[in-house]
Amino acid sequence: MLSEREKAVERVLNDLRLLLTGRVKSECVCGRAERYTLMQEEVLEARSALARARALCEFATSTAAQALEQVELTEDLLG
Repeated sequence: MLSEREKAVERVLNDLRLLLTGRVKSECVCGRAERYTLMQEEVLEARSALARARALCEFATSTAAQALEQVELTEDLLG
């Protein structure tokens, strides 16, 4: 007999299996209203890639802002 913890782990694993092997119905964002089906795993991978890209963009923006501040400080010093 499974303990409550083991049952909970089995439920989570089953949910993950369904999530990764399930399909998602979606519509094309191009406006032609084409319907297509994606593997849920592909959707999760795309979201992860988007989060990584967003983090990189935020880092690049921060770095550019710091560089601009340094340029402005240098201009003030040379003034």
